[in-house]
Amino acid sequence: VEQEVLDECEQLAKESGAKITVTGDAVEAVKDADAVYTDSWMSYHIPKDQAAARLKTFSPYQVNDELMAHAAEDAIFLHCLPAQRGVEVTDSVMDHPNSRIFEQAGNRMHAQMSLLAQLLHLDIDEHDRRGYLNNPKHNQPEEWAYKSNNS
Repeated sequence: VEQEVLDECEQLAKESGAKITVTGDAVEAVKDADAVYTDSWMSYHIPKDQAAARLKTFSPYQVNDELMAHAAEDAIFLHCLPAQRGVEVTDSVMDHPNSRIFEQAGNRMHAQMSLLAQLLHLDIDEHDRRGYLNNPKHNQPEEWAYKSNNS
């Protein structure tokens, strides 16, 4: 990790009362953590011929029940999805009641909808900002409140 990034993290931690730990030890990293977050080990831009080497390098960091046992008792699990079950995270962690992966994915939907609304020059009225469209009682197309700024 670049020193500039670490310095900024340390400053933010100081301001918020958080604690920053930089370690290569997965157990130390999750010790008493309230949230455990991992990402995919294989991005789309990684050549397939590097897959075996990456799996060998990252396998000690798989999020599994044994690793989660070192986090806080009510720790939540986060992953930006898509995840490779059994690779970076086990099924039991992904499907655990403390997993918040689908809520996390749902939160991204709102950011993506806002971006699309901006790109398409849509005006979202007050009902939408309060989650009107996500309410099953208001899921009829004629009740949707999207109006084009160009109309």
